[in-house]
Amino acid sequence: MLNHRITESWCNVNQNDNKLGANIKCLRVEHYESRQNLARILCCSEKTIRNYEQGDRKSDLERLHAIAYHYAVPIELLIAGDFSELNVALEAGQTLVDSHIRL
Repeated sequence: MLNHRITESWCNVNQNDNKLGANIKCLRVEHYESRQNLARILCCSEKTIRNYEQGDRKSDLERLHAIAYHYAVPIELLIAGDFSELNVALEAGQTLVDSHIRL
């Protein structure tokens, strides 16, 4: 069961703010993963992944948890983090959690 704080955080995400979609795309690209492959892992369509990344569709908590687990990132970081500097952090040898990626 997902903890209450995560649920509140997810519920407070602004529908117009596509930070989550941008984070999913950054992680997918950084892991050299196609939309098709991620969709296969999550048991959904490639179109669903594209819609998440573009902000046209909001993921349910179970799938959100699966995405966070797949990329080994805390769910809070996936929802509210800023992965725009992901390449810089990884090139410097930092882990996702220990890097300067902002919450």
